[in-house]
Amino acid sequence: MVVSGELEPEYAYELQVNLQPRVSGSFTPDDATASETLTVPLNELVQDSTNFFDFRRGAGDGRLYYTLRLDSAIAVEALDPISRGFTVERRYYDAACDPAAETCEPIDTIAAGGRVRVELTVIVPNDRIYVTVEDPIPAGTDAIDPNLLTSASGNEGVIVPAEGEFGRGFWGWWYFDHIQYRDEKVVFLSQFLPAGTYQYTYFLQPNIPGVYQVMPATAREQYFPEVFGRSEGAIFTITE
Repeated sequence: MVVSGELEPEYAYELQVNLQPRVSGSFTPDDATASETLTVPLNELVQDSTNFFDFRRGAGDGRLYYTLRLDSAIAVEALDPISRGFTVERRYYDAACDPAAETCEPIDTIAAGGRVRVELTVIVPNDRIYVTVEDPIPAGTDAIDPNLLTSASGNEGVIVPAEGEFGRGFWGWWYFDHIQYRDEKVVFLSQFLPAGTYQYTYFLQPNIPGVYQVMPATAREQYFPEVFGRSEGAIFTITE
């Protein structure tokens, strides 16, 4: 920080949003650690087009740091899948349907007290390191942790490296170093995940009737979050 001059800043700055000045000022050695915060309501931005945020720094010593965040509420059913290094697909099935004996159709409704089989598929075109996969579960359900002694037998999660376009042989569950069954989601962690197609099956226990919005399942590289993928959002109903 001494070499870069960050402790002795002497420059002016300005932020323009869609060519309109929104905030300006200067940093001096007396306020080297100061910051400026600006909130722009979404209704002041251009709809269905590109918005431009222009950070400007004048001449002088020091460095200008900035962070830009978007915080918005979107109807979950409007969320489409995204594939930017990962492809993620999630399907719900009635656990009473045996895929080995019959063709099972995906469901979005089940009665409380039933059992849901979740099939989560992740396609990885290239080898990745430090991968995090998160699958939010519907409110009103509990993910059945097969590691608990209270879990009924036959509800173990299974990872299957599926043969496909990126298949290069057999890989087992050891590529996922840790699986966490939390209250609101199931989390899969892998230090090294070879290219391939992986499918994990686990079970949900529907408890509380209601209509629930379910956030998409996501996959990302922990230290390169721009390498990212998500499934579509869903509406899941639990009946009486």
